Amino acid sequence: EAEPQRPSTPPASPVKRRDAAVLFQVSSNFSSVSVKSFANLERGFTLCLHTSITGFRTVQTEAGAHAEFQVVLVMNDHRRSVWRRHSEFAALARSLEQLARELER
Repeated sequence: EAEPQRPSTPPASPVKRRDAAVLFQVSSNFSSVSVKSFANLERGFTLCLHTSITGFRTVQTEAGAHAEFQVVLVMNDHRRSVWRRHSEFAALARSLEQLARELER
């Protein structure tokens, strides 16, 4: 049985803010992937959601240094890669939980 293919991740982009500098960065195509499928036969669709953390970096701002993580979300054929601080993960989790509730109706 063939192993499922992981979504490819492009090289991380530099910080696009004038008030910050990347001190250290690591990205990898080999990361843990979480997959959840939603099927709603009444509405006639299936949605597959992949989430993974493919990198991290240390960013220096005037306020100090902090870590950011590259989060990759793939929903069927739509892909989004964003850099987020750990403190922002709770909001991301709430958004994904809300999406899951809406899709399972």
